[in-house]
Amino acid sequence: MQDQELKVHDFSKKNDEKLKELEAKQRAMDGLKMNIVETQKNINEVEENLKLIDCDIKRMVGFKNSNISTIKNLEGQTRRQAEIIYEKEFQIQKMEGRVAKQKGDMSEEEKKAKEKEIDEVSTVLKKLVEKNQMIEKSLRGIKEESKKLEVSIGTVKKDIEG
Repeated sequence: MQDQELKVHDFSKKNDEKLKELEAKQRAMDGLKMNIVETQKNINEVEENLKLIDCDIKRMVGFKNSNISTIKNLEGQTRRQAEIIYEKEFQIQKMEGRVAKQKGDMSEEEKKAKEKEIDEVSTVLKKLVEKNQMIEKSLRGIKEESKKLEVSIGTVKKDIEG
């Protein structure tokens, strides 16, 4: 019996040791389970953060596309405004030219053209004055001849009558 008691006692002791080992393993497993649960929570948080980051990226891409569209629109408006400014500057130059003409101001080209025209008109005028003088001289000669003829006609008439 003592032998059996000793065996039971050894068996009991071994079972206690195994039980302690199993309990230690159970505690280790519980710790691992808690680590797994904590890791899963961390994974879920990371996934949520990734979703938020993905939404932020999509929103930023949308802003970027919107900004690109706005920039293109502004570039087009800037081009149109530059064209309008160029056109208005051209109109201003034309108006300044008109005002200068009304004031009597002339560009060098216009002055040269006017001087050339004046020279041409002066030359024509001189020729006309010379022709006029010749015509007047001829007219005086003709008048003198006409008077001489009238005197001769008068004399011939007197001779015929008398």
